Amino acid sequence: NDDVMAMDVNDNSTYLALWLCSAIQNSSLLENAGDDDDKNEAESRLDFPLHLLPSPNNYRSFFANLPVFWSKSDLSYLQGSNFFLEQLQNRKEHWNNLYDEIITADPTFANTSHDISPRRLFDWAKACVGTRTLSLETWTGDLKPMSTAFNVSALVPMVDMLNHCCRSNPSTCDWGVKANNDEFIVTVGPNGLNAGDEAFISYGFNPNSYYLLNYGFALEDNTRHDGFSPDVAYLPVNNTNDIHKNNNHQTTQTQWIKVSIGDLQIATRALSTIRYAVFCNHTNNKDDCDLSSFVSPISIENEKRTMNILYESAKSALNQYPTTLNEDRIRLEEKRCSNGEFVLKPFTKHRNAVLVQAGEKRVLLHWIQLSQACLLYLEDIQRAHQEELEVAEEVNQKEEETAQSVDHNLTFDIYCSLLESQLKKVTPLPNFMNS
Repeated sequence: NDDVMAMDVNDNSTYLALWLCSAIQNSSLLENAGDDDDKNEAESRLDFPLHLLPSPNNYRSFFANLPVFWSKSDLSYLQGSNFFLEQLQNRKEHWNNLYDEIITADPTFANTSHDISPRRLFDWAKACVGTRTLSLETWTGDLKPMSTAFNVSALVPMVDMLNHCCRSNPSTCDWGVKANNDEFIVTVGPNGLNAGDEAFISYGFNPNSYYLLNYGFALEDNTRHDGFSPDVAYLPVNNTNDIHKNNNHQTTQTQWIKVSIGDLQIATRALSTIRYAVFCNHTNNKDDCDLSSFVSPISIENEKRTMNILYESAKSALNQYPTTLNEDRIRLEEKRCSNGEFVLKPFTKHRNAVLVQAGEKRVLLHWIQLSQACLLYLEDIQRAHQEELEVAEEVNQKEEETAQSVDHNLTFDIYCSLLESQLKKVTPLPNFMNS
């Protein structure tokens, strides 16, 4: 319907979902409906092999591991992952709002002669598109030098069946589309693949929380060869008004601050955001400042408040979980005496949730220890400087007082260098695992 296609949708994945709904509603491709000739005729008109997609009739079982379809009991596995649960709720509300908009724009969408309801058909389509689309570079013209390249989400039959694996795995393949956009090529690694081997593609190097939310799985070992893990945690930080001042958006609601281990860009963004908020809350002269001014520490007092916020926020986030990181590790390794199988079976909802939370807790514990170490260092700087000033005042030597002030500034510079060095490290602080 033209009214539906005129909707204000900011990504083409929703258009793909609507196209799938329309394709199903206007074909006989539902399970046990029509014969092979009907299906072949429908596919020739659609130019897409719909039978390769999960059947709309039993999509709930096929997409059972997608959290958007989890029951309340299943979601209890994620207790404590408050940012994840908030994102999940936002996704559900987004789907609800989209469906309402579609029905408003085209009431006939709710009319179907099939067994499956229009809303369940819409959920099936969104799940298919969300888990199976690939980013594809396409062109506005026939000749690349005379046209513009842009990325779109595309359904690519067969390629969308390949599971995820990191690029370092020799079974991980590359794929691409030919210039005419009509054919795709899958390229194997230098060692090739043997008959019967499973081929993989990379979905990107992402946190386990991303994989679970969008694809319904979590990796047992989500680390790179150098020990870096992309797993992240989100800190609930209150009273951060004016953080988004440059975007003309001010709020005193809870802000989620993303942190990780070893990603300097994420760490710098988190620290500069909190430093700026602290500065704005303790000064009236903030018109000429923005986040770029707070990439590095600006003062001992500001840095102490920043690290204290980080410490309290990380500790508060960690306390939301019903289990500790060590308990999670034990549960992930626990096996049954009878058959040696894992108690939490691989690829199950419960195990995926524990893997996600273990990654989050690991990051939170790292930032608790890091902020504690920074606070102790800053306290030592202040205490030493105060003692030096008292000595200088007793002997009433102006030159010595000036020299000691320079030493104080140099010590703070050393702190800044040590902090930046630590933020680049991909492994946690010493003894972190025993925290």
